[in-house]
Amino acid sequence: MTFHNSSEQMIESIKLDFGSADTQSSIRALRIPPGQERTLLLNHQPGMGFNVQVNYKGGMEQSFCALRGDKEKDPVIDLKI
Repeated sequence: MTFHNSSEQMIESIKLDFGSADTQSSIRALRIPPGQERTLLLNHQPGMGFNVQVNYKGGMEQSFCALRGDKEKDPVIDLKI
C-alpha cells in the first residue's frame, strides 16, 4: 500500500501495527515531505486491517484503523490533517 502525504506538514513517522492470532508485526516509515508518497508492504492477508499512527512535524498525531474488510491490491491512503 502507498501512503500519500496530502498535508502541508512533514510527516515525521508512520507506524503500522498488524498481526493475526499467531504473529504481531510493526513497521515504521520516517520523514515523508508534503506531496510525497511511501510504499510499504505488509505480510498479512488483504482485508485484515491494521493500526496506523502518524506523527506530523509540530507534534500533531493521527491514529486510525485502516483497510479492514478492504481487499484492494494496491490501495493509496491519503494522509492529511
